[in-house]
Amino acid sequence: MENRLKCKQRKNLKKDSYENLLDGVKIWTEYFRKNPHRFCMDWLGINLYWFQQVLLYMMNICTSFCFTASRGLGKTAVPTFVVVMGSCVFRIIWIYTIFAYFHTIQSLYILYVFSWGITAIAENIYFFHVYRHTLTEKKELC
Repeated sequence: MENRLKCKQRKNLKKDSYENLLDGVKIWTEYFRKNPHRFCMDWLGINLYWFQQVLLYMMNICTSFCFTASRGLGKTAVPTFVVVMGSCVFRIIWIYTIFAYFHTIQSLYILYVFSWGITAIAENIYFFHVYRHTLTEKKELC
């Protein structure tokens, strides 16, 4: 059986080839941003199992995916602690230090970027650490 991509005929082609190229890049970029698992398989040539495809897709959709996945692996205390530290404690510290120094609304806007970023990085590190250990434990049992 041959895999063929179903594609629509683009009727709105412009006369300028550069504009057509930019439109094509936009279409493919949008497609691969919505389907990171397809990017890994089609563009990078990596063979993924179905659960790896689901992991990549869900990481793209859900910002708290690693927190949920860590809880699914049976680890609940550390992910909860990471979220509380990143979302609550870090924000309180920021307000009493950075915001107290600058007193601008921009310093509050940046607070959310930093707190979400730090929390996401910590969640991802913990998830991959736990996931790697569960894989090695399963290999030792086999």
